[in-house]
Amino acid sequence: MLGDFAPAEQRGTVFGLYNLLSGIMVLLSTVLFGVVWQWLGMSNAFVMAALLIALAAITLRVLANKNRRESNAR
Repeated sequence: MLGDFAPAEQRGTVFGLYNLLSGIMVLLSTVLFGVVWQWLGMSNAFVMAALLIALAAITLRVLANKNRRESNAR
């Protein structure tokens, strides 16, 4: 999908930035998970992770529906 939206001469840069940002986000999320585990316990860490995943899935669904409606209106 990244390759479809990136200009041909910048595809390598786009993939590199995507992987850099993905790595940073994974690092931050594991640190947050570890901090919650240490301070609030194992159960709270997994509940937090489940809630964040559900929020991300709902957001993705809403954005996908919004984009579908906009493309159908054109």
